[in-house]
Amino acid sequence: ESAEGERDEEEATRHAAYEAAQTAAGAYGVPGTSSSLRRREERAAMERLKGPKKMTAVPELGTVLAKLREEVQRKEYARMMKARELEELKKEQGEIAVEEVRIQQELKEAGRRYEELKAEAGIQRQANGSGGTEMVKVERGLESFGSMPMAVDGDSSDE
Repeated sequence: ESAEGERDEEEATRHAAYEAAQTAAGAYGVPGTSSSLRRREERAAMERLKGPKKMTAVPELGTVLAKLREEVQRKEYARMMKARELEELKKEQGEIAVEEVRIQQELKEAGRRYEELKAEAGIQRQANGSGGTEMVKVERGLESFGSMPMAVDGDSSDE
């Protein structure tokens, strides 16, 4: 019976420890009852005491002003370069507009001359081997590519 009594006592002790742990874990609002809450609070207090991990030195006013002046000079130079580039682009745009007008006039003139030549070239005279000339209808395009021009009937002069 004594062995059985010892088991009961051990079981009761374990059961009481388990209930205490469960109660402490569930009692978040009651101060001092939760060991995990207490540990978290202790860690947070320690972190606050440690302070920042790395402290940076406060820069000197002269150094900061020198850096700012350099940056202002760089930005003014960049702005000046962009203004020059903008002027060059506007000048180039004006030149392009003038050139466009000139090219359009030349294209119109070339188109007019082409139409005149096309009208003239509809029927051409071709010298035949006997010294005379005969009327030849010239076809343009892929249909006549590689073929010889053909004489037009009735317009050939026989000697």
